[in-house]
Amino acid sequence: MTDREIGIRTILARVLDMDEANVDETTSSETVSQWDSLSHINIIMLLEKKFDVSIGLDDIANMKSFNRIRDVLSTLID
Repeated sequence: MTDREIGIRTILARVLDMDEANVDETTSSETVSQWDSLSHINIIMLLEKKFDVSIGLDDIANMKSFNRIRDVLSTLID
């Protein structure tokens, strides 16, 4: 796992009140009942702060899985 993926995992675990070991590429708003609209906003805010990026509204609406978060951050950072 890359440092970026570890950062994503840490944020998701913190916001969704999960054990980090249980956060992986299958983690999404469809698989985690705690991932509601409020937690989604908290996830986005922490991602923006940690990775020093500004995430656009279209991306925010689609960042509802570990994989999608990783992909969006890759396009913003790399």
